[in-house]
Amino acid sequence: MIYFVLFFIGICNALSLPLTGSVLSIWLTEENFTKEMIGMYALLGLPFSVKIIWSPIIDQFSLPFFRYAPRKGWMIFALGGIALSLLFLSLLSPEKEPFLLAFAIFTLLLFSSCLYIVGISYELESLQEENYAMGSFAILTGYRIGLILAGSFLLFFASLLSWSAAIKILIIFVLAAICLVAWQEEPFKTKKILEEKQKLFKKHSNIFIAFWHETVQKPCQSFLARQDWMNVLLLLFFFKIGDQMAKSMEGPFYLELGFTKTELATASKLWGMAATIIGAFIAGKWVKGKKAERPLVLSGLLHACSLFCYYLMTLSGKSLTLLYVTTAIEHLTGGAAMAIFICYLWRSCDPYFAAIQYALLWSIYLIKSDLLTFFGASLAAAVSWPTFFLTVTALSTFSALLSFLWAFPKKKIS
Repeated sequence: MIYFVLFFIGICNALSLPLTGSVLSIWLTEENFTKEMIGMYALLGLPFSVKIIWSPIIDQFSLPFFRYAPRKGWMIFALGGIALSLLFLSLLSPEKEPFLLAFAIFTLLLFSSCLYIVGISYELESLQEENYAMGSFAILTGYRIGLILAGSFLLFFASLLSWSAAIKILIIFVLAAICLVAWQEEPFKTKKILEEKQKLFKKHSNIFIAFWHETVQKPCQSFLARQDWMNVLLLLFFFKIGDQMAKSMEGPFYLELGFTKTELATASKLWGMAATIIGAFIAGKWVKGKKAERPLVLSGLLHACSLFCYYLMTLSGKSLTLLYVTTAIEHLTGGAAMAIFICYLWRSCDPYFAAIQYALLWSIYLIKSDLLTFFGASLAAAVSWPTFFLTVTALSTFSALLSFLWAFPKKKIS
């Protein structure tokens, strides 16, 4: 049952991304918004980017009506807010009510960031450590389906019915998640963890000192007290380096080869999604009850090798067969690697500070991803496609091999 709940949480976590990004830009373009105005709406994503600021509040305190079920309380609060924001968004006319539209998007992202934060604690406190891998599989599968629901699914129904009707359909999935969370018992680890935190809070002279010490200083000290904290950060940095450099250049590369948007959508959204889910499932079985470091490095190495398929495409030219083979290998290995990566981050967090530590680690990973995407685009502009894909394949393979130094430490000879 818990995996089904996590699956729907993954769906709801993904809904805001297309709705405030690519899909929103299409909707606003149809409503005659200028490119400058569309760009200004991107600033509304700030709450999601800085969610780590208020993560200690959600992690530490309970809502008034949910004192005996704090995680469920925050989950229902966040999901309810997402449902109301979607409903409000569906009732608006962007051209006539641009400021109300901005407010609806802002609240959607605000509640989505709350769901993300409390979701981390909910997931970790609902599972035994040996089941983290299958939990990450459920979350990742739901997340991928959520992206499709709020992306191509929403566009299809918006063209068939209307934007308002299409957005209202998404609310059904959020309501289903609310029902599942309400039905599911409070995570079995939560009570003990929160009781311990409250005892530590009361030891301080005032709430401000307690808040700083228990929600900022202690989580950092707890992480740095790990003997392998540097290994965690190094694996975080080296994970999927080449893939992040190449990802933003896939679209321009495919279009230059002559593939149509329909061909790319079929390969990526359907074929690619299926391969990702299969890869994540295999990873869940692979890591269950085992340490995640070695599977993480091995899956990262396999994924690095999959980038070589792009180099083959630069030599062969347009080929639907090679497109599907490349998509299958990349998404299969990528899905496995990401599921193991999520499991690895979960295990790297102290259960008492899971929300804060995970949010911080994930923020570091996203910053690294953004920087590598920028460098990848600059490299692609400076060299030919064959050189570009050979370079990112070499970098990705080298970084994966280098990760063996931390994942496979040498045994001391007595």
